[in-house]
Amino acid sequence: MKKQPEIKVDRVELKPLWGMVPGLYLTLLYLIIFLLILFLVGFLPGIIKSGKRITFASATQPVTIEVDGHYVGSFGATAFLRSGEHTVRYYYEGVAEGEQTFTVGHPVFFTWLFPRKETIHLDSLISDNSTFRTYLEKVYDEVVKWSAVIDFDESYHRPPLFNQVAQTASNLNFSYDEKLLEEFFLSSLVHTTSQVMLDD
Repeated sequence: MKKQPEIKVDRVELKPLWGMVPGLYLTLLYLIIFLLILFLVGFLPGIIKSGKRITFASATQPVTIEVDGHYVGSFGATAFLRSGEHTVRYYYEGVAEGEQTFTVGHPVFFTWLFPRKETIHLDSLISDNSTFRTYLEKVYDEVVKWSAVIDFDESYHRPPLFNQVAQTASNLNFSYDEKLLEEFFLSSLVHTTSQVMLDD
């Protein structure tokens, strides 16, 4: 059997750089690379696109919500808003409207991995029995319209109007006339035309 020839490997020695020994400048180089990657991955996305996912919770349901003049959705709507001051306008058409100003913070660390979230609680639009009566009349009109639909499927949903009225009434911060609520539900029962409405 032929003997393998021995391969001689020359030892590689790094030369000092700017008066630093190789161990020191390599450690500094690795540290700089690590910090650069941390900045690019952990901080830069938050600096470029800083903001929070804001959820709007309203004491009155249903409501239409607009932020800085742009439609966002209704009760429970969530939207990404950039850092800074914003104005939310919320209303129930023909009943009342409200406006609040709020500030979104400026988070930067790993925002793409851990999105920051915040809930903005909107004040009730109903402050007296007169407004409450108008609100119930508007919802009653909606109940009458939805009663024309007998069958609902997965692509055509009926809003939970009765549940929304009950939630709104429980969130009122004044002593409302309970007869108004009783009359609303009794009148609405006449227009309950589907199992979906009964379940609500």
